[in-house]
Amino acid sequence: MNTENKTILYDGDCPMCKVVIDKIDNSSQKGKFDLKDITKEQLPENLTKEQVMKEIHVIDSEGKVFKNSEAILKILEEYPKWRFLSKIGGLPIIKQLLPIGYKFFAANRHFIFGGASRIFYLKIILVLGLISGLLLSAKLWSGGRFFPFSPVFSNLPTIFPYIWSKYYIIQLILLLLILIFPKPKKLIFLSLGISIFFVLFDQSRLQPWFYQYFFMLATLGIFSWNYVDTEKQHAVLNTVRLIVASIYFYSGLQKINIVFMSSVFPWMMEPITKFLPASLQIYPLYFCILVPFVEMGIGIGLVTKRFRNYAVIAAILMHGFILFSLGPLGHNWNSVVWPWNIAMMLFDLVLFWKTTDVSFKDILWTRNFTFQRVVLVLFLIMPMFSFLNLWDSYLSSALYSGNTNNARIFISDSVKQKLPSEVQTHVIQTITGENELDFYMWSFEELNVPAYPETRVYKDIARDICSFATHEDEVRLVVLGKPTVFNRDIEAMYNCSNL
Repeated sequence: MNTENKTILYDGDCPMCKVVIDKIDNSSQKGKFDLKDITKEQLPENLTKEQVMKEIHVIDSEGKVFKNSEAILKILEEYPKWRFLSKIGGLPIIKQLLPIGYKFFAANRHFIFGGASRIFYLKIILVLGLISGLLLSAKLWSGGRFFPFSPVFSNLPTIFPYIWSKYYIIQLILLLLILIFPKPKKLIFLSLGISIFFVLFDQSRLQPWFYQYFFMLATLGIFSWNYVDTEKQHAVLNTVRLIVASIYFYSGLQKINIVFMSSVFPWMMEPITKFLPASLQIYPLYFCILVPFVEMGIGIGLVTKRFRNYAVIAAILMHGFILFSLGPLGHNWNSVVWPWNIAMMLFDLVLFWKTTDVSFKDILWTRNFTFQRVVLVLFLIMPMFSFLNLWDSYLSSALYSGNTNNARIFISDSVKQKLPSEVQTHVIQTITGENELDFYMWSFEELNVPAYPETRVYKDIARDICSFATHEDEVRLVVLGKPTVFNRDIEAMYNCSNL
């Protein structure tokens, strides 16, 4: 060992560490360092293996030991182009913050690069997507709202708004800890428990993105978070791949209906068609016939080796169009699904891009991984029953498909006058002079999510409005069934006496 050199003690089993060391070893300054892999070489007497496994160590020519971010700054000192970073790193505040950042990367060093990296980046995207969704729909989770709750069981007790706010904050904190901690298994299950609690007291919270994130997070919770557990890594990734591919397939299948073709797709195309001459605006709308099959094709393509990369590209282009249509440059609508679309793009890349070693059989049925069977039932089999009204539409990828139950609530003048002013603003007058409570806009404007499109939830909303009625006929709920290829029929009618 050259006594004039700096000695770098590093973990040779760490993919991230090896990348850094390879950069040093191939650089013009490599002669100024002695590189020692602590898994193979003897350590200095004053250091233990446990110490150097936690963080990188650098020993200078005088025998002084530097560790953590200080060790990185000592390495950068030897590179003229990067020497300024070592000076910046020594500045107040930055000097105190750098060790925190280093500890995060050190704790996750076995996942950031190498075979386990897909698991790591899946966690990051998933948690950031879920946090974004929760923040953009804060009133849905934190209470203090006018829009009615729709509990799974009618005898559940009332939870006060300040209690919901506490659970909401706890959930956000848990998700941040899951993001940071290298072994978040227990934190994930705590978060899932709170999520179940949230949904039990309000089915409106069971939004498609939340349902998807819940089961993706549950899949990560089953993982050991041991970077050498490659068998379980593959099982986890394949289970999540099944979730994502199934969502694309059913999202396309749900769109084969008259409402999507005549209303939803033309509305989504408006940000583009409005720039075309009036005589040409009709032509892009013909694509409505192809859209369902393209989206179904993406789902099928993702589970095949031959067409997988093409499906990823098609999916990213599709989400780009959706973001343009719903985003600030388009309708500026339903912002809670903006990060969801971004997350889906990133999921496609992390889960499917250049995965030639993953077969259709792997995605559908990984040996000795029971949870994949649960996912297969919930995401691939049960959505078929939504077409028979035996499974919820939002659990079957029907958002923005038009293929959901619809409803209208009509109220008397007396009920309208008794409603809180915040709710009255959502009462409109129909062409026949009736008062209609537009609870879709009410839900969007207050909660930033659509009303959950199931009859039982519509009845809960109408039942809440009935508390302002004196007579049973002052509130009338009309439920419209799912559209067929050609039309939509009235499914049922209710008043306050039969809700």
